[in-house]
Amino acid sequence: MSKIKFKLGLRGKSILIAFISSFILFSFFLFYAIPAMEKQAVSLLKKTSQQHLQTLSIGVVGPLLKRQYAALYELLDSQQAENSGWKNLTLVTEEGLMVYPLIAEKSELSQGEVFIETDVVFLDEKLGKLSLISNISNELEELRLQLYRNILAVLFTLFFLLIIILFFIEKKITSPLAKLNLAFMQLARQNYSYELPEYTNDEVGEVIAGFKTMRDKMHSHKTEMNGLYESEKLMTEKLRLLVKDVEAERHNAEKANEAKSQFLSSMSHELRTPMNAILGFGQLLDMNDEENLTLEQREGIKEILNAGNHLLNLINEVLDLSKIESGELKISMESVNFSTVLNECFALINPLAEQGQISIFNSISPKLDYYLRADNVRLKQVLLNLLSNAIKYNRQQGNVTLTAKKTNDKRLRILITDTGQGLSSDQQQKLFQPFERLDSEFSTVEGTGIGLVISKRLVELMGGVIGVISTPGLGSTFWIELDLIEEITVLPDETTLIETPSLNTLPDQNALILYVEDNPANLKVIEQLIKKRTNINLISAPSPLLALDIAQAHRPDLILLDINLPEMDGYELLSRLRTYEHLKNIPAVAISANATRKDVKKGLDAGFIDYLTKPIDVKQFYKMIDLLIGKGDSQ
Repeated sequence: MSKIKFKLGLRGKSILIAFISSFILFSFFLFYAIPAMEKQAVSLLKKTSQQHLQTLSIGVVGPLLKRQYAALYELLDSQQAENSGWKNLTLVTEEGLMVYPLIAEKSELSQGEVFIETDVVFLDEKLGKLSLISNISNELEELRLQLYRNILAVLFTLFFLLIIILFFIEKKITSPLAKLNLAFMQLARQNYSYELPEYTNDEVGEVIAGFKTMRDKMHSHKTEMNGLYESEKLMTEKLRLLVKDVEAERHNAEKANEAKSQFLSSMSHELRTPMNAILGFGQLLDMNDEENLTLEQREGIKEILNAGNHLLNLINEVLDLSKIESGELKISMESVNFSTVLNECFALINPLAEQGQISIFNSISPKLDYYLRADNVRLKQVLLNLLSNAIKYNRQQGNVTLTAKKTNDKRLRILITDTGQGLSSDQQQKLFQPFERLDSEFSTVEGTGIGLVISKRLVELMGGVIGVISTPGLGSTFWIELDLIEEITVLPDETTLIETPSLNTLPDQNALILYVEDNPANLKVIEQLIKKRTNINLISAPSPLLALDIAQAHRPDLILLDINLPEMDGYELLSRLRTYEHLKNIPAVAISANATRKDVKKGLDAGFIDYLTKPIDVKQFYKMIDLLIGKGDSQ
């Protein structure tokens, strides 16, 4: 059963307090004050009668001693007649003899009557006892009426004062607080103009004033918040439109970047395919030991090879820059032995230095062995670029000096100093901008002006810094800083070529290579290269389906696959070859114009034992053949 809850307001509480106070006061008068006053009145009336009786006892002493009973009777009768409220007036001697009245009357006390007695004494000698019954009801009733009148006057006065107090509370407290409560309710409904009670110089007035201040501040804050909300709404809409535009621009940029990547990949493949023929046949002609070529023809062949290699470098640089800008270039950070990388760079750069009669000095102590946190391949690429620039832009019989020193922030600064023409401050500012070749109109050095840009981006990707210090006429110093590993940890070298035992063909049995290629020019290059190995026979297939038939029929010792083939690509063809039990262990090498690191990794992951990129590097090709087939005899 649910309990009914009564909510009593301040006004009701005030009335309830007044009612309870009146009830308590009335009960006090009714049950305590009036009975106490009546008791006091009875005591007072009894005392008065007692005093009258004592006075009468003195008057009866003389007649009683003289035995003047007539006078005694006359006195007592007269006193009883004067006091109408007296009855049963009795005088008894000490010996117990009743002197007055002659005949004793028996009477019991009625309501409003009291029994009074006193001793008759003369010279401290007790002569007898005087007693009577006094009726005080009339006096008591009169006193009671007077008492009630006084009490009613007091109660009326108190009730009037209580009404005045309630009126004051209603006017000064209850009514203002009730209006203030309504103002709170209106404030909850966001009504900030509801009329407030009048101010007074008391606590209630302070509460009302505080409420008004709070309401004004809330109104001001609400107005400000509405303005901010509208501004935020407007800004949100602008931001939404801006994000939408940015998203559209990003989408367009991604599509453009994807299109650019596809274009560059396609162009790389299309350029590398004819370059394979140019450089392949050029290298074949250059390797011709017969005396059927004139000196002029041999010089022309070298020019073809130089121009072809230069064009190949340009293609690689453009692809690298594109991958860096699109974020596709992946950096593999590891512990790199700086001395090992530097020696590899010197081996590659020394022929160029000899052509220009440039001396290279390595000032790094051979006793010091630095290990850097870097990408091994990309560090070599950066160093080769800086060293080749120092050689190409040097003066005849100039010098290139390489030094290294540790910095305070646990890094190694590598410095490459040349004795070239130097760079002005304006030239230094343009140095790392794409396609910016300084004084290209006066220079005979070939290039695109993006080598340093690529080097800068690569160094930054490895967490390093690159810079230049140069004085016109005195030379330049290019430097890079990379993190130096304190605790040396030599990591094992990784190679992309998987070592396999040579097939060790018998002297009287030639090895057989199957080459799957749909481009006649590329096929011609490989045929010319294989002709120089007398222990190898070459068969070719222009299509994957024909290659499957030939492979099953002849079981070659090595299969060379182009990746971009009609009907199916090289990956699918390799997968099909691996399904045949007698063909699955034949080593396969990819030869493709798809030359990115991602393409190479994809090929090796697919199961190719090696991945050669077009244009074919003849030395690398023969190295692969020697490893997988054996050297045999060369023509």
